[in-house]
Amino acid sequence: MPELSKDDLLSNLYYDLDKGYGSAQSLYKQAQEEDINISLEYVKNWIKKQPNKQRKGYKGYNSYKAPFPRFQYQIYIMDMSYLKQSNQPRYALVVIYVYIYIYISWVPNAPC
Repeated sequence: MPELSKDDLLSNLYYDLDKGYGSAQSLYKQAQEEDINISLEYVKNWIKKQPNKQRKGYKGYNSYKAPFPRFQYQIYIMDMSYLKQSNQPRYALVVIYVYIYIYISWVPNAPC
């Protein structure tokens, strides 16, 4: 079996769907198991040359967490005026506030 070049070895390790797409340090550790002559500097330079950045699939949960309370709110406004019939007191706008620190939302009743 022919020995892989450094670039081919790093490519095989980095683009592995199960263990790949990690940091330069994790790629360096994996590469050291295969070829002891690979340096961390070489691995960092190789990663910089790659056309894509590190991407991983959806983990099944939202990994974003606010650093402290009241850091970020999200507001959604939905125009429902097309459902409003003439002379009927209905709400035409729906406003949804989402407080991401504790993942709650509320909808106020506000007539238009």
